[in-house]
Amino acid sequence: MGQGSPAWAVAAGLARMKNVRMCRLSQEAPTDETGETSHRPLARFRPTVRSFLGRGGFVERRRFEVSEPERLDEFGCPEWVGPLPSSDELTHSDGEPLETDRHVEAMHLLIRSLKTHWADRDDFFVGGDMFFYYSAMQSKRIEFRGPDVFVVLDVDRHTGRKSWVLWEEDGKVPAVIIELMSKTTEHVDRGRKKDVYSIVGVPTYVLYDPYSADLEVSYLDDETGRYRAAEQKGSGRYEVPGLGLELGVWEGKIHGTEAPWLRWFEPDGGVVMTGDERAREARTQAAEAEALLAKYRERFGEL
Repeated sequence: MGQGSPAWAVAAGLARMKNVRMCRLSQEAPTDETGETSHRPLARFRPTVRSFLGRGGFVERRRFEVSEPERLDEFGCPEWVGPLPSSDELTHSDGEPLETDRHVEAMHLLIRSLKTHWADRDDFFVGGDMFFYYSAMQSKRIEFRGPDVFVVLDVDRHTGRKSWVLWEEDGKVPAVIIELMSKTTEHVDRGRKKDVYSIVGVPTYVLYDPYSADLEVSYLDDETGRYRAAEQKGSGRYEVPGLGLELGVWEGKIHGTEAPWLRWFEPDGGVVMTGDERAREARTQAAEAEALLAKYRERFGEL
């Protein structure tokens, strides 16, 4: 690999950490089943060496330039030189808002309701529109924004985070990532992001259009390393493995907007409510109880 020459490689972002290495795949451009050169990014490539960091270990496959060929590891791949950047040193905002107000509301609805539902738990993190750093090479070149909504299990809920930095989280990857699609983001959500998340090892990937209500849920196949379409339950919802919850479309009004909203559901079919919805339901139940009591008093007198 000469200076400035490209190489098809597997760049592991936790280089020099817990035996996760930068692994070489091949110097040749990958080919598809017909033998033709494949231009689809990332998805078809398989590493010759794979290193994992517990459950949800990862590798990243990408094309990059080798500028210091003499600094190679035992796999013949460039080493990451110097300490990995901390979250404080990384960019955590690109200044780009979500597509529409409905996209913003859909994101907050999923986040708020889950936080309320798991209010007594401290072992999870749910974030939205945050950068997701999965490799040292990627941290030097921000190529896309992070997930619209993601949930990570078995982590400290109360740790302050500007971004999700994998090497500061013991390699914990999200259990589920949700992308709220639009016409301008669909090609990235279905393409590059989906490929990267499969390589990183995210078990469940969800695409939802807040306007058309198109919902697609995919599970990562451990054997192929690719996503496969999840089977919809008879209820019309999809199970989210690891969370004990389901995802489905709910028709209703949120902050004055009547629309089809992506919601968390309990297995028995009950929607996971926000704090405001719980308070409103409690007031409704109290008013109904007071009305029944008034009818009783009118008919039978005071208790």
